[in-house]
Amino acid sequence: MMVVNQASLTPLVSRLGEVSSRHRASVHTAPVRRRVRSVQGRGRVLVPRAKAGGDPEDPNPGVGLKALWFASEQFGNLVGLSKALQGGDTGESQAGKSGVAKLSRSEALALLKDDYDQNYFVSGQGKMAAYADDCVFADPFVSFTGTQRFVNNVSNLGGLMEDVKLKITGWEEGDDSLNTSWTFSCILDLPWKPKLAAGGGTTHLFDTNTGLVTKHIEMWSVEPGKVAKSLLKPSAVYPTSKAEVIMMSVSEGDVQGIWFALSPYILKVSAPIVGISLLANSISGHGLLGDGVETTALALAIVCGSTEVWKLLSRIF
Repeated sequence: MMVVNQASLTPLVSRLGEVSSRHRASVHTAPVRRRVRSVQGRGRVLVPRAKAGGDPEDPNPGVGLKALWFASEQFGNLVGLSKALQGGDTGESQAGKSGVAKLSRSEALALLKDDYDQNYFVSGQGKMAAYADDCVFADPFVSFTGTQRFVNNVSNLGGLMEDVKLKITGWEEGDDSLNTSWTFSCILDLPWKPKLAAGGGTTHLFDTNTGLVTKHIEMWSVEPGKVAKSLLKPSAVYPTSKAEVIMMSVSEGDVQGIWFALSPYILKVSAPIVGISLLANSISGHGLLGDGVETTALALAIVCGSTEVWKLLSRIF
């Protein structure tokens, strides 16, 4: 039987105790990095704050969503140009041009309150006199610099919004910031009448010298991709127009529904081409538009004609 010297074990036990203590300390003190995400709370919107320094975490929405944002901006510019040609207001007025070089905090907050009362970041109707001309605007899609650009975007696209509902659910004033939370919904004046709805919040960061807002950071409680996808779906539960039928099928991934909705329109285009081609062939011996176009038109006319016959028989039987 082996005899263990207790005195020789004492340093070993002490050493093991030190290692165990250090291990527990490292477990409890190691920094844990959590990615804060916006979530819908019970009866209220929980809004993630911007990072230290005022920069939001990069949402990295992807090239597709960024392209969609820029496409909507260009579409809005076309809408604004159309309004200008018709003599309407294009939003090129007072945004960020109050002429005041410096504001107190109370003055800036009062101006922002007035803007919110006018649904300014939806309609573009507020004066935005509390904003610096070179304010940085950021949302889950993209970021850019320039208050006038922001006003142009929201005023151009705001003209397409119907049944707008904006509710401010939170107003939190900080040392150099204002954090608001809100819910928003509207119907877009497009042929299929999609509904746009989101909840989230906005962080306004003030310049300590001028008192003006230099950063406007929007965070949403829904993923940008889901908001973009909702633009494909009509707001009506039961489609009442061809455009709504087509877009309802697109939003649901119903290939047959898309084809059934488009078939009569394709037939209206392809059938006359086939008729003109046959007439020209009977007179001159050759078509007018080339074999490729005429063959494609004939194939589409046959398929679409068969589809319409099938739809008719389905209704009868």
